[in-house]
Amino acid sequence: MGGDGWSKLKDMFGNQVNFDSTKRAIGVTYIKNGRTFSPTASQEVILSAGAIGSPHILMLSGIGHSDHLESFGIRTISNLHVGDNLQDHVLSLAGPFMLNDTVSYISDRDLSMGAAELYLRNHTGPLASDAMAAIGLFSTAQPPEPNWPNLNAVLYPVGIHKSFGEDFDFIFGLKDGTIKSYVNGFIGRDANLLGFNLGLPKSRGTIRLRSANPLDKPVVDLNYFSHPDDMKEMIRGLKMLIKLYEKTEAFRKYNATLIPNHFPGCEHHILRSDEYYECFLRHLTGTTWHLSCSAKMGSADDPNAVLDSRLRVRGVKGLRVADASIMPRITNANLNAPVIMIGEKAASMILDDWERSTEFQGF
Repeated sequence: MGGDGWSKLKDMFGNQVNFDSTKRAIGVTYIKNGRTFSPTASQEVILSAGAIGSPHILMLSGIGHSDHLESFGIRTISNLHVGDNLQDHVLSLAGPFMLNDTVSYISDRDLSMGAAELYLRNHTGPLASDAMAAIGLFSTAQPPEPNWPNLNAVLYPVGIHKSFGEDFDFIFGLKDGTIKSYVNGFIGRDANLLGFNLGLPKSRGTIRLRSANPLDKPVVDLNYFSHPDDMKEMIRGLKMLIKLYEKTEAFRKYNATLIPNHFPGCEHHILRSDEYYECFLRHLTGTTWHLSCSAKMGSADDPNAVLDSRLRVRGVKGLRVADASIMPRITNANLNAPVIMIGEKAASMILDDWERSTEFQGF
């Protein structure tokens, strides 16, 4: 943005909630296609911008850690722990596991006109299979911990195709050539791999402003593995999945074996040692896109809660949040259904609150 455009931007509100002198939310201001809009709200504002977007907008609006806001020249309206407590299901891979039969999908081999004909005629063949063949929930708990599942694994029956390295470097944001080096010598081999994540992480991250400019993306620190228990559970989970492939009858008949190569950067560790697995997991770390809990609700005596039990932002009036950011703790599985539930419950509470309000006023 040029100098003239920047000076104009500084003179407008940006993406934020607007308040009157009594700290009541009266509307929002946002930028779209270079234009600024400021719709007003007759009753209240509902913020549903997600676990990154909602904290970002709250902070731009003056709701958050006062010292952080004031460092960017933003006047504090309510001093709250916005952007703290960020959680996600940290993701990694187990495998690939080499197989001795043509039971996986290798695009270079299996994607053909013949495969298309099989599917169109009979709905059979490689194109009739889903990339995600199975999902399993496992427990890595050790006594006396509760023995409930805390590990979610997805089986991908995918062999080592020619672009395997480039594909997974892109997915995990790795340096070019990393996965290609890892699978060196196994291109064209049938294989399976598993994506797995930790359902009950103890690590907590943060979201902070990069600047007071609403067009600047916030600083997101997921802080994976900052709690040592998370790494312990992921190592247990990885070893459990390796055992599933190498020790159970279902996979032993295919001589399923973990690839014997070192992961790049972990060559100084002994293969299959806990130290090697930790190195592997720290190098091959990704997000499940289950970001949540960054503007949590809580009881009146919880000093870290941003919202009350009816999703109203503390310290102001007429403003609620309804998305994954409101969770105090991440759910032990995918977030789609819980977030739908949050929306349904929020709608019910809003209707209930305003029905009681109008009854009280005699409308």
